[in-house]
Amino acid sequence: MFLEQVQEIGLSELTNVILVNSGARNAFMLQYIDYNELSENNPISKGRIDSIRKYYPSLEMSPNSQGIIISLEKYHDIKDSKELGKILDYPCADSFPTPADIINNINYSYHLFAIYNINGGEFVAEIFSNASTLSDQIDAFKVLAEKYKKTLLENELIGPYIKDVIVQHSINISPKILLDVLKQGLQMEDYCIDAFANIMYNRGYSESFDVELFDFNNNYHRQIAIDIIKEFIMQVSGKKIKPITANCEELLIKTLMV
Repeated sequence: MFLEQVQEIGLSELTNVILVNSGARNAFMLQYIDYNELSENNPISKGRIDSIRKYYPSLEMSPNSQGIIISLEKYHDIKDSKELGKILDYPCADSFPTPADIINNINYSYHLFAIYNINGGEFVAEIFSNASTLSDQIDAFKVLAEKYKKTLLENELIGPYIKDVIVQHSINISPKILLDVLKQGLQMEDYCIDAFANIMYNRGYSESFDVELFDFNNNYHRQIAIDIIKEFIMQVSGKKIKPITANCEELLIKTLMV
């Protein structure tokens, strides 16, 4: 039954469903962009949602501009990202970076992961990530990690497979700093590459996109990276830009591999 649900719902999604269904987490949001899709009617998103409804019919689903909120109660008319963050149990809901913060300043990301042992192999499922203007929020995430680990270990379906729930954090340098690095031909250090990977994800590329395809010593690759960062700045500033589709991503991969 566990492997069947993993196949139909997804490991990260199932982890969050269990946490919400047990009351350990208030809600989570299934985001279509994670599957390079635009709505709940697209095939992967629809399959995930239908499977969650099949196995966990008591859960409520509330459509949102970014995806669909899955919770024990229905939500309507969420006014802003702060309110949404509180609904999703984000510890940094009150310190979420504004568009100006994201574009101009250094920010911080905190990540919660569930570690599974399935048939002798280790698998990692992201529970959620939360950005903040504050660098001292890791203790709040450690408290959540312990709470979530206890809940998952006690769950009959998931408990036998759970090894741990861990916290990771990273520094997000601003897109403008990255633009300066790329334009001036400076060395892209590891933290710069990590920041660029985060920008690509938030721009709409899949989490599995391999940024190592970029050769930052190649002027053409650097220009592509610059264009992606500029698009991200426009997106954060509220300007309407073309969404990233699976075809866009495939074309970029082919271009970088030439």
